[in-house]
Amino acid sequence: MRQLPYTQELETVARHTVWFKTPAEAIADPFHFVAHVLTFGTHDDVTTLRKYISDTNGTDFRHKSFSPNAFAPSCVVPLAEGMT
Repeated sequence: MRQLPYTQELETVARHTVWFKTPAEAIADPFHFVAHVLTFGTHDDVTTLRKYISDTNGTDFRHKSFSPNAFAPSCVVPLAEGMT
């Protein structure tokens, strides 16, 4: 994956989602940064990140780093067996 640029927008997202690194350190590790944004970020954080990465940039995160549930809507909670 190509390196992400260090911008004010990504710095803000990094401060929201990767609290144990400086924003520069977080942005310098794109796979880790994307994982944290998708896990801990708000809708606005993900929207901002999508300005800098896309499915057409040669990296398909869905097949490398995340389970299929990572891309499911967070408001959908599967029912336990027998609770229909």
